[in-house]
Order: sequence, then structure tokens, then C-alpha cells
Amino acid sequence: MKMKLIDGRRDERQKAEELLRKRKATRFLAQVIAHTNRVVAAGRDFDEADEDDLVFILTGAVKFFAFLEGEELDGETDKELRALWQMYDSMIALAACLSPAKVAQLFPPEKEYNGAKYDMKDYFTSVAAVEQAGGWKKFKDEDAVLSFLMDLNNDDITRCCIASMHIIDALGARRGQKSLIETFLEQETGMPVNLPKHLGEARDKAGNVYITADGEVLGLKAKPRRPKWLRTFDGYKG
Repeated sequence: MKMKLIDGRRDERQKAEELLRKRKATRFLAQVIAHTNRVVAAGRDFDEADEDDLVFILTGAVKFFAFLEGEELDGETDKELRALWQMYDSMIALAACLSPAKVAQLFPPEKEYNGAKYDMKDYFTSVAAVEQAGGWKKFKDEDAVLSFLMDLNNDDITRCCIASMHIIDALGARRGQKSLIETFLEQETGMPVNLPKHLGEARDKAGNVYITADGEVLGLKAKPRRPKWLRTFDGYKG
């Protein structure tokens, strides 16, 4: 059965949104560079820099990596990937010069309160993480920063952390290594795991949409269920 791949088909609105996201990412990266240069020009290390500069560098870096989470890294060279990882590592070192409460102030936890019901992070677990990490006292070390960020329920922080795993996976893949999630699942299940790298969609001549993984068809895409509140009226064909 011949099908037409529909991966990457975007309308003008989607193209405009992508362009806007890239412009924002460029602006955040420029913000990081400008304030880093201010710190360097003053002859200071991160732990000696003005807090205002640290705040601008951290927020710019987190926003940049949050954008990067949704981007493909296949086109990056090894040197470029290592540079991205060094930037991420520097961001963690910078965050260690601030306090957990300050980071949470810059990236407020999402207003979600039912985490206990679904065994997920929510506003309450984030507040507890701030207190456990030291509140308004500076982080103990960089490991404490990483642990705290994983517990902070904020969309930009979460996407930033995922981006770091993508960078590690991209570097490892070029050396024949499995991704972090594949390694984790193999340790948990004791069975070999090979997850698809690229998920997409394809459409046949009849208009049916199929889910694809690395170019292979997985199955027919399920149609969204009709909401119960949506009713039809006799004689209306809308």
C-alpha cells in the first residue's frame, strides 16, 4: 500500500510560530552572551558576579534550552554538541551561586495541586523541594542543583532538563551507545529495548492517517472520540 508521508507539512500559521520561536531562542542566547561578557569584563567568576547578571544569564539559558528540547540535533557536529553541553554545564554551575527559592521565583511552579492523586509533581512537591534544597540559602553544590531542577514542576525547567538528555543521547548515538531512556528501561525490565528515533504520520489515498516510526508503519492512528457534550441536531449536517 502506497502512502504519502505528511511529516513536516505545515501551514503558514505553523511556519510563523516556528520562526517566532527561533527568534525568541536567538534573543535568549544573545541575552546570555551579553551578561556573560559583563561578568568577564568585570574580571569576576560566577560566585563573585552581581545577582542581576546571574539572573539574566540563567533565565536566558533555561529559555534557550527549553527551545532546544523540541529541535533535532542530527545536523550538529560533535564540536557543536560538546559546546552545547559545556553551556549547559556552565548554567548549572551558575545556578549553584543562587538559592533554590530564587530559582523558583524566576521559574514559578505550575499551579497544579492534585499531584498526590496521580503520583506526580505538583505545586506542593515543588515548594517542599525548595525547602529541602535550602530555601534562600545557596545550593550546596552542582549535584544539589540538578536534583532540585528535576523536582521543580515548571514547564521551562522540565524542557530544559529534557534538552540536556537529548544532547547526551546525540553524543552517545554517534559512538554506538543507546539513549538514556533505553538504558533505563533495559535495567528495569532486563530485556533489550530499541525505541524509535523519529515518530511521524503518513496518509494513504483514502485519507486514513497512520503512525510511522523511523519510516515504518506502526498502525492506524486512532480518531479522537466525540465529546459527550457534543450533540447532533436532526436535519443539521455541520
